[in-house]
Amino acid sequence: MDSAFNEQIIKKQPDVKSLLLKLLIVAGAAVLIFVALVMLAGYLLGMNLLLAAGIGYGAYWLLTSLNIEFEYSIIQDEIYIDKIINRRRRKRLVQTSCRKFEILAPVAEAYKREFDSQCAGTVDCTSSPSAEGRWFFIFDGKRGRTKVIFEPTDRMITEFKVYIRPKVKG
Repeated sequence: MDSAFNEQIIKKQPDVKSLLLKLLIVAGAAVLIFVALVMLAGYLLGMNLLLAAGIGYGAYWLLTSLNIEFEYSIIQDEIYIDKIINRRRRKRLVQTSCRKFEILAPVAEAYKREFDSQCAGTVDCTSSPSAEGRWFFIFDGKRGRTKVIFEPTDRMITEFKVYIRPKVKG
């Protein structure tokens, strides 16, 4: 069989939680910079500017760490899902064979029973909880039965059907 390779990058959309976290980081940094420049001016003898710059850089680093993308890679029957944090760090979230899937189905009312089934963990790798085209699969991994929610392309679903046609629903 020919070597099948397919990949897709999904950018996570900011939600209310991340927006509030950004606001908290900016407000906290502003207060700390104020304290460093005004309140500690007499005590640190010039180090307060360096401290303020360090606080500013730390706030920038924290803010940019909230920029998240997910990369789905399919090679033959293997799927790899990585979380990319501000294009500088990568963390592998899922690595498994599609042959281990119990089910692969769209997140829809027709598959609510399977979607709501008990799993040891859930990995949400979508742009937002209300995104169109969300699918899920359940497999037995290192940490037990795991549900993964993602946004595959039609080509990815077609490639999965080559290996696990009876388990692909929808």
